Amino acid sequence: ASELTYRLDGILPGGAGLVTNENTYEVLTDLNLAVGNTDGGRYAILPDFAGYWVAAKALNPLPSDWPNWIELRRPELLARMLSQMDAQRQTVIFIVAKTDAFSLSRGFVLMTESDRYAVATYVRHNYMKIGETRFFELYR
Repeated sequence: ASELTYRLDGILPGGAGLVTNENTYEVLTDLNLAVGNTDGGRYAILPDFAGYWVAAKALNPLPSDWPNWIELRRPELLARMLSQMDAQRQTVIFIVAKTDAFSLSRGFVLMTESDRYAVATYVRHNYMKIGETRFFELYR
C-alpha cells in the first residue's frame, strides 16, 4: 500500500480518486500518448487493458475488452477475435503493449510471444507497425 502514491485522475478514464504504483502510472500515461497517436481514429488496445474501456469516450471495436489466454482459451473464440481484427484492419489502429501488465508491480517485463498473448503475437507477425511509444506499438 505504501507504493500506491500515483493518482490516476485524468490518466485513466473514470480513474479519478484511484491510486497506483509508479510503474502502472507510467504505462497508463504512455497509453494516453499511444491513443493520442491514433489521430482521433478508431483503436483497440491489446491485450491486458480491459479497465481502460469502462469509462472511455471511445468504444472498443473488438468483441472482447480483454483478449488474453483466459478469455480466448477455446480455438473458436480466438479464431473469432482474429477474424474480427482482420476485418477491421484498415479502419482500426491496434495498440499492443510491449510489457506484461501482470508484472508491473515488480517492474517492466517484456511481453513474450506465446499462446498466453496469442492476439498480440498475431498482430506483431501479420500487421504493419506504424508507430510506437515507450510501452506500446501501433499497428495497422
